[in-house]
Amino acid sequence: KSNSSNNTITNFTNIENQNIKSKIPIFIGFIDYLNKNRWGKSSLGLRYNNITVTNNNSVFENANIYLSPFDYSEKVFASYINHSITLTNTKSITFGIRSESSFIDYTFSSFDANSSYSNNLKYTNLLFNVNYNWITKSQWNNSLSFRKQIQRPNYSYLNPFKSVSSDVIYFSGDSNINPAKTYLTEIQIMKNQWLFIAQAGLYKDFISGFYTVNNNVISQTYKNFNTVYVGAIGVEYNNSFFKKRWTTKVNFDVQIPFQDEASVEN
Repeated sequence: KSNSSNNTITNFTNIENQNIKSKIPIFIGFIDYLNKNRWGKSSLGLRYNNITVTNNNSVFENANIYLSPFDYSEKVFASYINHSITLTNTKSITFGIRSESSFIDYTFSSFDANSSYSNNLKYTNLLFNVNYNWITKSQWNNSLSFRKQIQRPNYSYLNPFKSVSSDVIYFSGDSNINPAKTYLTEIQIMKNQWLFIAQAGLYKDFISGFYTVNNNVISQTYKNFNTVYVGAIGVEYNNSFFKKRWTTKVNFDVQIPFQDEASVEN
């Protein structure tokens, strides 16, 4: 549960107050099975996630009250299977495949008009991962992986009506946003407390925001970008205390995206 209040003054004339009360219950269920056989180690399982968002927005502007509630329900059913093969004492490879089916229902209402928008989204994505692990003679643990993941649009991305964000920025979404698909190659090198990571990949239907100015008010809106390339490097240091019951992590990451303007969706 959360309760927040935002205050906005536009051109020092119109005072707008927004109160937001939200309830977001989350339910997660899963079942897993592990089997060791002569071909290696196999694991399979089922997942169920249920997220429900109930948001009661109230805006007070010039002695008028505007209501803008929205209800959002997201259900995700997933099944997966992984198989790990031990090649030698220091080398192994893992293959995995995962199917996710998403069911999203939502209703949004506008602040300043008696209008609302409802929609139902249903899509299924087939995901995968391949991971190769090896240990060098100097005891460096290495991992090279290639995987596909998705980023589902949430209620903030999908809400098409403008809401107060700060004293100068309003934000709204786009009800037609598609889930983003990530294809990522990653290498990890670890020894003792140090972990080094390098990534390269691309996003299809990348979800991001852009800004526009209308009537001296800055608005942020989310949308899809067709293709965005990304490269990243990072380092992490881990240190354990109290017989490894408490571990601290310090990390530093640099991520650089490359996006062609021609790939922006209208």
